[in-house]
Amino acid sequence: MRKVSIIITTQNRKKTGGGSLGSIKNPNYMTREINPKLYSLAKLTGFIFAYFISTTMLYFILVFLNKLPVLWTYFDIAKIMLGVAIIGLGLKRWLG
Repeated sequence: MRKVSIIITTQNRKKTGGGSLGSIKNPNYMTREINPKLYSLAKLTGFIFAYFISTTMLYFILVFLNKLPVLWTYFDIAKIMLGVAIIGLGLKRWLG
């Protein structure tokens, strides 16, 4: 498993004297480790939630515009969207 960390920047203000308001010097980087299993679960949950939201939106758009074939249901649109998602994930892995 790979280690996942988040970088949080904080800025130190150091007075330079002479009545100046201060300047930003040397940001400190703090890292916080996240449980990789929890991170993977959160990514999967977000992906599934976004999948169902986008599938539902596409379905209702097609229904309201009367562009959906008569025999098609929500599950047919879900299969198409799943195919698009799989192609997208495949391209992401293949290209990067």
